[in-house]
Amino acid sequence: MDVTVGHSEVKTGFKSSDFLRLEAEVDQVLQDFKRSQEHEYKVVEETLQRQKAHLLKLYQQLESGQSTPAPSKSRAIREIKKQIRGELEKFKKMKKVADSFGKTPNCIIKNHFRL
Repeated sequence: MDVTVGHSEVKTGFKSSDFLRLEAEVDQVLQDFKRSQEHEYKVVEETLQRQKAHLLKLYQQLESGQSTPAPSKSRAIREIKKQIRGELEKFKKMKKVADSFGKTPNCIIKNHFRL
């Protein structure tokens, strides 16, 4: 491939097919990366939606348990509150991981998002 610099032609030794091959390889890497990121996003989205639904269910259980006071229900209410605290802590960790997804080691992502 010849390149014109100023008024002079410079021989690079590369053919236009070399550039086309490089361009195709870059496009392929970008497409693969995009697919990978889309997959990870979908997994994270599904995991967070499940976590949200689980927390909502626990809050509903807590609300229904508190509306009918009874001595035997106080233990169940304490257990639900304990579960909620644990699940909220889990959600906070998931949120931190998701906030820095690109910087997070794979072992941590796998631990929180099952990738």
